[in-house]
Amino acid sequence: MHKLVIPAVMILLLSIQANPQQAFRDLVIDETTVEQVIERYGSPKKDELASLDVPEFGKRLVDQRKEKVFRQLTYADKEFFHVRLSFLDGKLVMIDLGHRKRIPVTELPKLFEAQFEEAGRFGVVSAHYPETYSVAGVSNKAFIIANCSSERMGTLPGIVTRTRQVSRRLEKR
Repeated sequence: MHKLVIPAVMILLLSIQANPQQAFRDLVIDETTVEQVIERYGSPKKDELASLDVPEFGKRLVDQRKEKVFRQLTYADKEFFHVRLSFLDGKLVMIDLGHRKRIPVTELPKLFEAQFEEAGRFGVVSAHYPETYSVAGVSNKAFIIANCSSERMGTLPGIVTRTRQVSRRLEKR
């Protein structure tokens, strides 16, 4: 079992650059432009105006997050169920990844160089982990939200199913 987890973690580690809390592959929060993404990765599967799906940090972010003013590019990717990149004023403000690979929840602090705390529980609070739950971290440049699924009937923290890195530029001041 560990043989399957280690390669998945290594792939994700290789995908995250020197500033893991603000980057994915060669895309950097608050720096990468729409044009750069299209030049590097081609036409997206979907290109639309959308709001940001970040209920875990809703109160800490500007109200504009609810408006369909973010240009969102969606790409197909064999390593992820989805790769959604959201832009405001032409700059990358959110990286949303649906993970296919098994990333242990316990690896999040290393991957993003941030401490994570529970962001919300969707189940009974007990000595066991809920079936699904979210954890959140904050770095200098981004809020990080990870949706997780527990394992072995809630006795283990489980795996990461989705991560979202959101620019702190969208933080309420």
